[in-house]
Amino acid sequence: PSPPPPEPNLLPSMYRVEIADFLRLNLENPTKIRDAYISEPVLKPVSGTSRYVACVRYTPRDSKDRYQAGQEKTAIFWAGRLNQFLAVNTELCANAVYQRFPEAEVLVP
Repeated sequence: PSPPPPEPNLLPSMYRVEIADFLRLNLENPTKIRDAYISEPVLKPVSGTSRYVACVRYTPRDSKDRYQAGQEKTAIFWAGRLNQFLAVNTELCANAVYQRFPEAEVLVP
């Protein structure tokens, strides 16, 4: 018999680590990010279905070590794993409760 399909709305238990790793691998300069905040994942409607969503705010630096404008992103999870990291969706993050995200502020390349 084939294995059962994964549960799409599994609570992401390692969301902070996954998002910090994503930032470390995808930012132009992942060191010395400042003002990093994250919300806990909550089920929200995304494209007609429910998905866990976390909202992220941070101020990154460019390749010349200059701070850029603050960024706001929406992290969408599928089966407990980070699936998409998109420009903030103000509707999804309207009532987000942010907390400090120090894991993102101490990244090394």
